[in-house]
Parts: sequence; C-alpha cells; structure tokens
Amino acid sequence: MRPARRALAGALIAATALAAVAVSSAPAIASDAYTRQAGADRYATSAIVSEQTFAPGAEVAYVASGRDFPDALAGAAAAGASDAPVLLVPGPGITPGVRAELDRLDPRSIAVLGGESAVSSAVVDDLDRYTSGPVTRLHGADRYATSAAVSEATFDPGADVAYVASGRGFPDALAGAAAAGATGSPVLLVPGPDITEPVRAELARLRPARIVVLGGEASVSAGVEQQLGSFTRGGVVRLSGEDRYATSASVAAALFGPRVPTVYLASGRGFPDALAGAAAAGASGSPVLLVPGAGIPAAVRERLAELRPGRVVVLGGSAVVPDATGRDAARLASGELPAQPPAPPPAPAPAPAPAVTEYDRRMVELINAERAKAGVPALTSWAPLRTGAAAHSRWMLDSRLFQHATADNLRADVFAAGCGSSWGENIYTSWGHPADPAIAITGYMNSPGHRANILNPGYRYVATGTVVDGKDVRNTQRFAGTCS
Repeated sequence: MRPARRALAGALIAATALAAVAVSSAPAIASDAYTRQAGADRYATSAIVSEQTFAPGAEVAYVASGRDFPDALAGAAAAGASDAPVLLVPGPGITPGVRAELDRLDPRSIAVLGGESAVSSAVVDDLDRYTSGPVTRLHGADRYATSAAVSEATFDPGADVAYVASGRGFPDALAGAAAAGATGSPVLLVPGPDITEPVRAELARLRPARIVVLGGEASVSAGVEQQLGSFTRGGVVRLSGEDRYATSASVAAALFGPRVPTVYLASGRGFPDALAGAAAAGASGSPVLLVPGAGIPAAVRERLAELRPGRVVVLGGSAVVPDATGRDAARLASGELPAQPPAPPPAPAPAPAPAVTEYDRRMVELINAERAKAGVPALTSWAPLRTGAAAHSRWMLDSRLFQHATADNLRADVFAAGCGSSWGENIYTSWGHPADPAIAITGYMNSPGHRANILNPGYRYVATGTVVDGKDVRNTQRFAGTCS
C-alpha cells in the first residue's frame, strides 16, 4: 500500500524549504466554467468524486465513516498519495451508490479507516465481495492513534514532510490532506496542546525531513510546535491564516504553483463533501480551497487568481456552495474577475444611528434569550454600534459579497460608536429564506464561532443592522465589551 515518491520541485516558504507540486501548464479556464461533483447525500457525493477521478482496477480503495471526520482526514492524505479514492459509509451499512462505485473500481484491496464504532464489522465483512485482495482495518484507540496507524501502514521512514493538524476540528486538515496527498506525505492529528504517545512513536519512526503545522496556535499550540522540532531532521513550519479560509489559501500558496490542473472548492462549514475531494485533489496534484458558501473570501480570491487552474471543481450541492460562488471562482481563475474585491466602505463619520427595525429589535431579543438559556447576562442595545452594522449589511447586499468587515474598519466602527475593550462581529445571509430573525438565530447558534460571540460573557453591548430585499437578507451583529 506504500505509495511511490512523487516528483517534486523545490520552493521556499519562511526560512525552511518545502516541497511544491510540480505541474505542467494547464490551459486557461473558460469564464464561468466550473464542474460540480455532488450527489443526493455525502455518501453519493463520495461515489461521484471517485467515479470522476479514478479508473477501474485501483490498487486500494479507502472506506471511512461519513458521520465524523477524523479517520477520513488522515485517510485522505494516504489515499491521495496512493492514487486511491475515499468512499464514505453511514457506519452500519453501505449505500447503493457506494456499492456501485466499488463494483466499478474493482480495487485490489480495501482499507477501512477507524474502529468498529465508526465502521461496523458487518460492513467490513460485506466489503470482502468487492475485492479479490484483503480488507484491512486501520485504526487505533482514538482519532490520534488512528492517524498514526494509517501513516505507519502507508509511508516509509525518512519522509520528506509530515503534516500535523488538530484532530478537534476539520478545516485546517482538509486543505492539508490534499497537499499531503499531492506530496506523498502523512497527516498526523494532535489534540491541540499536546502530542499523544502513538503520534510521538510514529513521528520517531518517520523521522521526516520537515514538519508542517496546519492552522494557528488556537488549533495547534506553540508548545506542540516546539516539541515537534525534536522529531525532524530539518525545521518546523506553520501554515495558517486569520481563519479557515485564509489557512486553505496559505497551504495552497506554499505547495502549489500557477497553472495547476484543477482547484477543488469546498465548504469550510461542513466536512463530508471535502473528505472525498481531498483524496481526489491529492491524487491529481491539486489544492482544496475553502469558502463559506456564498461569496469568496479575499485570501481565496487572490489564490484563485494566482493559481489560474485549468478547471474549478465544486464539491457538494448548491445548498452548500451556491452556483454563483462556482461561477465567480471560474471567473477569478480565468482573470475575468479581479483578485481584489470592491473595498468595503470606509468607517462612517459619527452620525445618528438608523432607526431600529422590527427585525433588529427581535434579533436582540433572541440573542438575549439564548444568553439567558446559557446563564449569561443579557446584552444592552447600543444604538451607535448600529450605524456601522447597518452600513456593512448594505455593502454586502450591494456588492453581492458575503464577508466580514476588515479588522481596521471594524475597529474604526467600534471606536466611532464610543466602544472598546473587546469587540466581535457576526454576519448572516438568508440564501433565499424568508426574512425571519428566528431562522437567522438558529443558523448563528449552529455555528460554533457565531455562537461563541453571542454567548461571550465578556461582551456587554450589542447592535444589529439588517437590510432586507425580498428574500435576500443581510444581517450584521456587532458586540462590544465597553461603551460610553
């Protein structure tokens, strides 16, 4: 199952050499041209990604649970390095679409990722009919040990690079799995503040020339980064950005040069579609870039414009990555759209705050209801904060973009409102839902980052600004610790 070493070209990042994927020049993409790989659910999507990427007679096919991400993340890097697909199953059974794809692939062996709680023994027994070779389970006591087991089964000692990512969240490792697969390298998972014993043992066995940490210090601590230095013959480099989208762009910038054959675009808000896509991307020497759904963040826009891929593949249905986002990605890749989006409006001069709409009044009520349920003191409405919030919502609607205010503009808005100490921002777009703040608050509370702002006990003041155009809603929430 061990992959052949990939041909690489040298590139420099920071002060340490990393391997960049060597690619031939891809033809320019046609404006608005993109391909969508999606099925009725995550399992069907994994089958479609495999069918459109891998020829029959695969050396190995990887099978993982689609209900959680850790096992498949480590497996995606191994699969990409082995030119093999990752197919997802619900756990206790195999869906018809995946069965059909296994029939088509006729793999020489199958590797099951994770323990029996992830993929049942009945599924392992069932998989035997789809290969003439062995069905092997790669797993450990937990997600970290499983990542070590996958690496040990796939990669020889003396690896050029080993990637290390947090096992508590999926976004950083998604982009890293594609890069790792493209460079024939493992992804090992850590809890964040420490390195587990199985991963330590695997790093000691691998003794990689370099180690790449994926994500910021909130994901993988500075202490872990320092400890990793003892396991490498070279240096430790961190690839990160201000958020998951910028981190995916940073990984792509470090590993992939212009004219890559393909760029895969996936939602950064959910993991299932990108799990299979990361393996396909790694096998084809292509990056995965993450988007929030509607709109393309500035860092990802810049990377698409610089990479100039031959094609853009959108992973998942239009509910997770809208058609408009796919078209804009293709236009950025072709050079039709500029890399820099229209600048957000400058911070407004102090002015009377706009009148409170019924939508905003109800939104503040719902925010405080959620804080009450969590035992957190209610927020006080602060009218001057509404000026910047409403202006930002108007800018998002007029520009048809969905992105946060820049750090400088947000700070200026907060200070202009007489606030300071600490501050935060949440943004929402309706994507065609009715203009109902209850729908918006449900979306906010289902998103860990937005939920953290709403329930932050350090915030004492709030204002929301909303612009409604039929079913097109833009809502901006602004929070502050002190206002006077």
